[in-house]
Amino acid sequence: MFVLVKTTCNCWCFCCQVITVAGEKEDRYPEGQETEALTLDGRRVKVVYTLEGDDLVEVHTGDGFTSRNVRQVTGDQMTMVRLPHGTE
Repeated sequence: MFVLVKTTCNCWCFCCQVITVAGEKEDRYPEGQETEALTLDGRRVKVVYTLEGDDLVEVHTGDGFTSRNVRQVTGDQMTMVRLPHGTE
């Protein structure tokens, strides 16, 4: 997975490129703004990216679920923790 965080037009934007056996996708999101996205398996979700200190936080809300993905970078390694928030 490739995650790029950059500023564009005075706005923090996130570019996520994901390559897995399930497929490949690239998404770009402005920080803190909810937007619609598709998961690799085609489900529609609402997604919000934010920076919390040094962590890149991604919250997905879909039909009956919410998940929180936290990415931390140390040196040249990135760790991602997925935290389910339960079902609706």
